Amino acid sequence: MLSGFKKLFGWLYGLLKVFDVTTYIDNIKESIQDYIGWLNWIIPFNTIVKIYTTWLACIGAYFVFLTVRPYVKRIITRFINKSS
Repeated sequence: MLSGFKKLFGWLYGLLKVFDVTTYIDNIKESIQDYIGWLNWIIPFNTIVKIYTTWLACIGAYFVFLTVRPYVKRIITRFINKSS
């Protein structure tokens, strides 16, 4: 089975050499790089990332709260029942 994987990956590697994918990607990068600055004026990617990061942090804090709340409630009810 391992030799089968080696043959498959060897064939894929040879295929990548034939198509020269890195040159193709570099050409795309150079052509797109001119437009990214203009696109950033229309769609503020930095602001979008900050907003989504804040949103994910809030959702994470809420799920932590939901997980911890029952345990805290049990501790408080036990403490109140002992003191009365």
